[in-house]
Amino acid sequence: MQNNILRRLIFASQIGFFVLLVGSAVMFSIFSQQQTHAEANGLPGNTTANKEPVYPIQPAPWYGSLSTGLYITDPNPSAKEKLLDHKASVLSWFVHWDGKMDNEKLAYACSHGYVPQITWESRTKDEIQSSRYSLDDIIAGKYDQFIRDELESVKKTCKDQSVIIRFDHEMDTKIGRIGWYPWQGNPEQYIAAWKHVVSISHEISPTIKWLWSPNRGVQVTKQYYPGEEWVDYVGITINRNPKQFHYNNFGTFYGDNQLVIESFGKPIIISETTYDQEGGTAALKAEWINSMAAYIATNPKIVSVSWFESRIGQSFESSPESIAALKVAYKALESRK
Repeated sequence: MQNNILRRLIFASQIGFFVLLVGSAVMFSIFSQQQTHAEANGLPGNTTANKEPVYPIQPAPWYGSLSTGLYITDPNPSAKEKLLDHKASVLSWFVHWDGKMDNEKLAYACSHGYVPQITWESRTKDEIQSSRYSLDDIIAGKYDQFIRDELESVKKTCKDQSVIIRFDHEMDTKIGRIGWYPWQGNPEQYIAAWKHVVSISHEISPTIKWLWSPNRGVQVTKQYYPGEEWVDYVGITINRNPKQFHYNNFGTFYGDNQLVIESFGKPIIISETTYDQEGGTAALKAEWINSMAAYIATNPKIVSVSWFESRIGQSFESSPESIAALKVAYKALESRK
């Protein structure tokens, strides 16, 4: 009798050990899969009290939602935001190659939760149709150290935050025509320079994103496109000037360029948009802003829009009507899902 009881106890202990062994293996497998999945998606894995979790670096700040932006002259946009009763997501400004990207605006934006959108122009502030920084010299590597230093300084200031660089925009003039920027008129040369600059950036930081931003979406625009792997966002300028009477509606203006701009399969940024009230009325400007909000709300391919102003006629502060209109528009657009 005692022998039977002993044999049963031994058998039970063997079964228990086997179950424990299998259970441990299963739990280890599940843990390993969860850990691998977390690491593959850039999520925190197994952390300890002495080790900070590694959170994901977003490859792009928006896709699928929508962000609103303002062009600024001062680092702090609070005065504009107070008028709009709205905090912008994006702060935009221009930097020429005789200036520095790592400036007060960049430091403020990255330390206060904004996405910087920098229009980086390979010219000096005073140069218009020609530049000491030729595309040929950029391609040949003459400015590699300068480019690298500038991008490294952006990375140092903003760390793993997303920064959008809009390099040599509005390039898309007819072949051989230099209109208002020295990098216009030669698609082959432009593309080679673009790729050269972006290739340096790819060595430095994955969170520096590149906004290829033509002036319009017409047939010649396609000839300037650098290609899928060299572009993160496609932009466009939708600045309505007093001579464009036929563009009193944002959707009509964008619609005339939509086929080409959206053909590249990239998220769209309205890099600049404004309505120059000079020669017009405050009521018409407010209507145009309303049409902008109504159109963008229905087009999920557009992921960001920044209000541009370089003179009082373009400013949203040009009248109480335009302030009120942009206030309503930005609040509505930020809630778009």
